[in-house]
Amino acid sequence: MLSSNTLQLFKAFFLMIVSSASFFHASASSNMNYNAYNYDMTTPQFTPDGRLLQVEYASAASDRSSPLVALQINSTWIVLLTVSQSNTQNRITLFQDNPTSPFHPKSGNKESPIAIAMSGVLADNLSLLQKVLEEAANTYLKFQKEMSVVQAAKTIADACQQHAFGGGMRPYGSTMLVCGFGGGGGGGGSDNNNKQPLLFQTEPSGAIFDAGRTAAKSKSIASVQYIIGGSSATQRQLRKKLDQTLERMKKSDIAVGDVIAAASKILLKETGKNSKESGDNEKAISPPSLEVVVLSATEGCYRVTPEQLEAILA
Repeated sequence: MLSSNTLQLFKAFFLMIVSSASFFHASASSNMNYNAYNYDMTTPQFTPDGRLLQVEYASAASDRSSPLVALQINSTWIVLLTVSQSNTQNRITLFQDNPTSPFHPKSGNKESPIAIAMSGVLADNLSLLQKVLEEAANTYLKFQKEMSVVQAAKTIADACQQHAFGGGMRPYGSTMLVCGFGGGGGGGGSDNNNKQPLLFQTEPSGAIFDAGRTAAKSKSIASVQYIIGGSSATQRQLRKKLDQTLERMKKSDIAVGDVIAAASKILLKETGKNSKESGDNEKAISPPSLEVVVLSATEGCYRVTPEQLEAILA
């Protein structure tokens, strides 16, 4: 049997616990209405609802480019398409180890092609490209072998992760696609016929997305793997129209040129870069505004010239 004093102490202690819980609940609720400017001055500082605002800002900056589309055809071809910007810098860079000119961008490579497509802040993109070139040089000097597609993607992702969560640095406002061919695990191989297409997307946070698993489940001859750059609405509309068009092109012997022509027309129309006269829907599309790169495990990688584009779109 408890004494009256003990009961009173127990009641007081219980009321104190209930009051404390109510106070902390009210404090947590009030923290949801925070001022963003108190949490976006440093990168690794979480908001009360678990957001990293600097990383979100970098992701928004990485989309401030015209859309870039990555297509895969028959597990043997990768096609990258985008609309050229006003500056002279290409958004798609082709490079790989070259005995005569090591680790510098080149127009084509039939041994082990790698293409890196850029979206976002140009200076950040070029800085990340430089890190890939340096890693390629180090790999060649240490192991006398070329850098793999997976290694290139990890190099970019590691640099993004260090800037996203390192002290005193801002995240890279850059989203990149690393495309190429490789054997098991993305490494090189002597038999190009056994190489599989590899497509990786890197994010400002340092995350890597692999299109390989999605492509393996796809039953389409040609499929859209990635769309980066542009608004979310534009990306959704592009993917919808491209999927509908590619779904109608189910021939096993589908020509790469036919896919390029269909995708280019949709891309130009959706991005508003097609300079057709009002009411003249049949006017020829001007090819210089397009940038198209084709990769193959057996044919290498090359940039489609304006003359070739004109013939394809004719």
